[in-house]
Amino acid sequence: MAGVCIPGGAYDPACDVDHDGDVDIFDVQLTAGHWSQNGVYVSDNNHNHLGQTWTGADNPITIQGSFAGPALTVNNSAGLGLRVGTGGLNVSSAVDDGVLVGTVGGDGVYIYSAGENGVRISSAGGYGLIVGHTAYDGVFIVSADSTGLNVQLAETGAYVASAGWNGMVVEAAGGDGMRVVSATYNGVYANTTQASGEWGFYTPDKIHGSNVLLESVSLVAQVSGAESLMAGDLVMAAGIADPLPGSTVHLPQVKRAAGAPGGVIGVVESRLALTSRPRPASALGESAAQAAELQRADGPAQPGDYVALTVVGAARVRVSAADGPVTVGQRLTVGTWPTHVPCAPAPSTV
Repeated sequence: MAGVCIPGGAYDPACDVDHDGDVDIFDVQLTAGHWSQNGVYVSDNNHNHLGQTWTGADNPITIQGSFAGPALTVNNSAGLGLRVGTGGLNVSSAVDDGVLVGTVGGDGVYIYSAGENGVRISSAGGYGLIVGHTAYDGVFIVSADSTGLNVQLAETGAYVASAGWNGMVVEAAGGDGMRVVSATYNGVYANTTQASGEWGFYTPDKIHGSNVLLESVSLVAQVSGAESLMAGDLVMAAGIADPLPGSTVHLPQVKRAAGAPGGVIGVVESRLALTSRPRPASALGESAAQAAELQRADGPAQPGDYVALTVVGAARVRVSAADGPVTVGQRLTVGTWPTHVPCAPAPSTV
């Protein structure tokens, strides 16, 4: 006398034993043959719950057991596979992947709004987050009222093993682009794969520090005069040049220091070419732009070109072969290098 089969009730498939669309004597005969039998009730799977809404209180649905495949599979070719309105999604423990997203046409995981943490990983035996391969950004944060990426405690705060372009990019920052509050070792360490070592750090702006420890000091200068300059040439000041693109600092102009020992300010390291290299379009919508920077280039520097000058430290200086070998402690003077010599001797370290 309880449930859906109470007398006088409307038709319900639960009472239609032979599944023919009505409840009649045949349904009674089918059940009478098993009168007084006992067992474990197991319903068939010839039904669905589409369109139904289940409302419960302290009686959650639990899927429990040992499954060779997924315990729950949601396949929707037209839209979302799973939507959680309120309450969120909590994976308390997982032998394998807590959340696995195979292939999606849009966002793998999209969090529209979170009152606290969008994604929080309390503890992980391996990696907290792995991004195997993406066509664009591995992790992209559109906007954050506080910190875009906050690492409280880690052996390595942020580690980029390999990047096809930039290891880290900060498009715009209201405060510091990158700030290191405390570091046991180096605040920032940079090492390139370039044989020339260019550049461990590149900026058109000024650098401020309480102390600077260097092996050598180099200047960027523009070639003046009528003569070209080669690596190893001694140069003297010849004026002031305009700043490089994007910079506000004026450059010195230099020319060959022929027979002027009192005016030598440095030794030419190499010619520098102002090169435009492409920059990929950012996820914020900006189109790809050209970023100009100085790069070491072969060949002599013509008037108007840029050169790198060693002004402090060891330098390779061109020495006239007519004066014989140079010995340790020997006093050197500035001579006039013959411009008509087609093949100059290799520079010597002095």
